[in-house]
Amino acid sequence: MKNLIASVELIRVHMIASNHKVELARWIPSEEPDITLDAPRFKGLQSAEQPFFLHCGAKFRLGIHQGDDSPFVTISAEYKLLYRLADEAKYTPEEIQEFAGNNGIFNAWPFFREFAHATSCRIGLEPIVLPVLRLPPNYQAAGPSPKPRKTLKKKR
Repeated sequence: MKNLIASVELIRVHMIASNHKVELARWIPSEEPDITLDAPRFKGLQSAEQPFFLHCGAKFRLGIHQGDDSPFVTISAEYKLLYRLADEAKYTPEEIQEFAGNNGIFNAWPFFREFAHATSCRIGLEPIVLPVLRLPPNYQAAGPSPKPRKTLKKKR
């Protein structure tokens, strides 16, 4: 994987899908909300037709809850990242998925943080400021399957 990391350059980040859903009738302004963040989903692809490019996708979704109910606000976005490879080396599908699960998510995260912040402001909520993404030291990219949710307490 170190060879792959050393041989790439991020060229573009495109938001290819976004969505938000608001059920303000369920919102109680006096109650402190909880924010849940689903584990990012990701995928990576190096095609035979474009061997000098690596395509990665990253999907993020967060929900704003009060109590144990389903979220009264959901914000989601999907990004496509394009990387240029320094050479035409072939990488294994495992190396590409590991790269997408680590670097692809890291590179897309700031864009989702900004989108979640701007969207929360536009729909009339207090701004959501998501933390900087940090992976635990023993993190291993497991593939495109979701991981358990993480709950963040909203600070006032």
